[in-house]
Amino acid sequence: MQACLARIYTDECFRKLARIDAAATLRRYDLTIDERRAIDALDHRMVDFFARSLINKRRRVTASAYASLLSLRPALADRLCARFCDIHPAWTSACNLDDVVNFGLFMEESVRSSERWPCFAGDLARYLRMHHRTMATFPTHHSDAVSSPHPAITLRQRVALKDGIATAVFDYDVLALDATITDGSSPEKATPNRQYLIFRQAHESSDPAVFRVSEATMAVLELVDGRRTMGNIADEIRRRFGTVEKLEVDVLNITNQLVHVGVLRSLN
Repeated sequence: MQACLARIYTDECFRKLARIDAAATLRRYDLTIDERRAIDALDHRMVDFFARSLINKRRRVTASAYASLLSLRPALADRLCARFCDIHPAWTSACNLDDVVNFGLFMEESVRSSERWPCFAGDLARYLRMHHRTMATFPTHHSDAVSSPHPAITLRQRVALKDGIATAVFDYDVLALDATITDGSSPEKATPNRQYLIFRQAHESSDPAVFRVSEATMAVLELVDGRRTMGNIADEIRRRFGTVEKLEVDVLNITNQLVHVGVLRSLN
């Protein structure tokens, strides 16, 4: 009976069908005669009130994670939130990470395909989703910068991303756009400006650290898989981009800096 009640409270279509044809709608639930009578006796107004309170609670959580995005088109955002709740009715906790991340994916797909949203809205949705996921992920290895010098990485060594680290490439300067919108402005246009970002959970703060890196640094990070040695990575970069003077030195400098700031860790 609890499963049936949970669906009644969280699935508007199921709730309405149960009122129109209870026998057909509830037949897949193993209900006793008394349980069926109890469901038939539910006060529809109180059920609707409780269902709305659950949806509003859910919206508050997603709104806090995507505040700058939703503020761009409040009326459209409200409709998209309602559609998301219809498509994904099963929801049990206001702090469900998957729910907030799935909402971000839904918003990203929706705003990218709509001419009624600014051109940068899809990038902003992805940035906010990654920001929230990083904030809610608890790494096994602390991602903070090391406090003492570490042995220099060599070409024979392998490295890997630390837990809680994410990287992404954006077509727009989402850091600047998010700050501008949060400060109260509402930009309608933005010039494409490719950005290479690292998301790193901060040990001293619930808010993750997000910082820009160069295209060269991102090229190294994209090849880091825990299996390649730094020499292998340097060879692959040379194969892709041609001969570069002091390539191995540059790759090692980038790698050692990333180890120092807590993005990479040595495996051997």
